[in-house]
Amino acid sequence: MKREEALNRSSLKSSVRFAKSVVLWEIMSSAGVGPLCFIKSKVSTAEGGELYFSDVYSNAPISESLRANKVLWGECLSGALWWEDLVRLAEEVGFSKPRLVTASVISVGNAELEKLLGGYKFVSATYRLFKLPKHSEKERCLVMYDGNITGLEEKFEFDAGYIFKVNEVMEVDGDLAKILKNSRFADEFTFQTQAQGNTTPGSCCAKPKVVPASPFKLAEQLGSASVASSTGLCCGPQESCCK
Repeated sequence: MKREEALNRSSLKSSVRFAKSVVLWEIMSSAGVGPLCFIKSKVSTAEGGELYFSDVYSNAPISESLRANKVLWGECLSGALWWEDLVRLAEEVGFSKPRLVTASVISVGNAELEKLLGGYKFVSATYRLFKLPKHSEKERCLVMYDGNITGLEEKFEFDAGYIFKVNEVMEVDGDLAKILKNSRFADEFTFQTQAQGNTTPGSCCAKPKVVPASPFKLAEQLGSASVASSTGLCCGPQESCCK
């Protein structure tokens, strides 16, 4: 913007362009505005792109009366998205089913606010979302991590259920197989169909941990060793199988 234009507020219309959508390339993280972007269907990314989504979530839809409470809103509580709405909205705007990475309980730490909130509970949770080709194959298979990601040469912690160890064969579900084959991770794995794996005598494969869909249950499972406080802030072993 030219200096003389900066002094003239009416020049903003001709000098500033307002984007109609937000394009996300590779990994991005939410800063408290993520749910709003999803609700307005403003988030888009190229096929194969990834959205790393970390935010505060509630155990039920927040009532309008609580949303209108400025104190609760300022504490990033009454503006929290119900975690089940995140899953639904993400898929509605074209992302894969969110993969839960981690979760921890948020303590309110204020008796008056807790009384206002009643039975509402909150967690801080992180999800990975991917934009994938609509008609790509989704079939359970066996994968082996090659260990070529810098800094992750020994193991790759993908989400709460899947930890890939280098050169270890692991069974993955159809959703994750589709993600790995159609994202930036495609070259980091060797893929085998289950039929191919069954033809190898004595072959063994690792299986993922059983992870609950709810971030609240995952937070309980993880033990929530460090419970986060909201006030003043914004925002099982793996099994193996041998054939």
